[in-house]
Amino acid sequence: MRVQIDLDYCEGHGRCHAAAPDLFALDDDGFAAQGEIEVPPDLEHSAVDGAGACPMGIIHIVDGADG
Repeated sequence: MRVQIDLDYCEGHGRCHAAAPDLFALDDDGFAAQGEIEVPPDLEHSAVDGAGACPMGIIHIVDGADG
């Protein structure tokens, strides 16, 4: 599983990080720090929580190796 974040539309609400701090890193200004994250199996539930917490809807879960 991967998470893709459209960084061009991140407004820095930080809700992804609040929901899943072990997965979603923020930069010094509070915006998502990575556009793509490879999710370890033990954090898949956190990835879904973090994506669902984004008020902009710019965090997408990609299943499988081919996306």
